[in-house]
Amino acid sequence: MKRIYTSAKYDEYTSHCDKEKLLEYEEEIVEDLKNGKGLYEYVWKNCSDKEKYLLYDHAQDGLINYKNSKEIIELINNGIFVVHEERLRLFSPGFRAFILNSADKDEMITIQKKYKENSTWQFVRIPLLILMFGIAALLFFTQQGIFDKLLILAGGVSTLLTIIMRFFGGSGDGKKE
Repeated sequence: MKRIYTSAKYDEYTSHCDKEKLLEYEEEIVEDLKNGKGLYEYVWKNCSDKEKYLLYDHAQDGLINYKNSKEIIELINNGIFVVHEERLRLFSPGFRAFILNSADKDEMITIQKKYKENSTWQFVRIPLLILMFGIAALLFFTQQGIFDKLLILAGGVSTLLTIIMRFFGGSGDGKKE
């Protein structure tokens, strides 16, 4: 019998817990993945390319573009997304693991290219970069003191962001503890 995760389960697993509880949770996800593989394959195969793109993107970082409301509502109506504390979640952590481990990477790259090529960012990115480099060149050649201060500021901000990311997101060095 396939177990669907309830609000209480999400609360239990998203709260800070000790290593033993975390290990128990991971073992439960692996077992869920083994037991629900047939269901997960069926759900995945019956999704459109756009839905697969949204599910894969959501599985990677937990975020989704709200502008895809038609597909999001369809995924909610199909029970693939559930709303928990005003956030979208996949119906099962095992399904998230299935998507991340079983989705064909080449297919996902093709689908991502298809849906990213018409995005607003793609139209704005190049002109914005040209504008930024133009301003930087202008400052470099005409206002050397301001340019030097901006470089120092950029270095400080990047260092500060690295420290903040390590503080909130772990060590950031890729090593497992």
